[in-house]
Amino acid sequence: IFRLGTLASIPTSWIADFAARFGRDNAAGRVELVEGRERELLEGLARGRIDAALTIVRPDNGRFASEALLTEGYALALAAHHPLAGETSIEAGALADNVMIVRRHCEVLSETSRHFTSHGVRPFFAARTTSDDRALALVAAGLGVTVMPEGFSAEGVTRPKLAGFDFTRTIGVLRTPNARTTGAESRALEALRETIPPLQQR
Repeated sequence: IFRLGTLASIPTSWIADFAARFGRDNAAGRVELVEGRERELLEGLARGRIDAALTIVRPDNGRFASEALLTEGYALALAAHHPLAGETSIEAGALADNVMIVRRHCEVLSETSRHFTSHGVRPFFAARTTSDDRALALVAAGLGVTVMPEGFSAEGVTRPKLAGFDFTRTIGVLRTPNARTTGAESRALEALRETIPPLQQR
């Protein structure tokens, strides 16, 4: 059994695509998906509770072998019927009277808050959630707007840029340097590479 940790803020569609690709190979063995926050996955790797992690790759992850798969930015998520939904880039100040949804597990939550505050935007928060699928559903319903990594998409949601918000994250695979590569792990890593690359053109 290959135990793969998956970052909670990775789109469900990526994980489902990976599972479908891995499952096509009957000889690949079994994979166990373990969802967690970034810190939990690093701890799981260090303690041998998981074999690899699909998570954020940072310069200070040096104790783990890493393979970067994707670098993406962050963008707004607005309902398709939002007055600004047709814009490609929106200034923070243009959202001053908007209700917002907080993704409590966001890696750049503090930076997002500072960005809006520096532009005089102090919104009412209609919801605080650790579920990105729920955040997207609430956005599509028109409850509020939020900021998410660019890889997220959903019917009824548009993803314009947030002007001047240039943060990025690099998603990849972390493993312990001396980990023994099994057949299941080799196939899982291949399936991840097949899943992620099309998004690199964003």
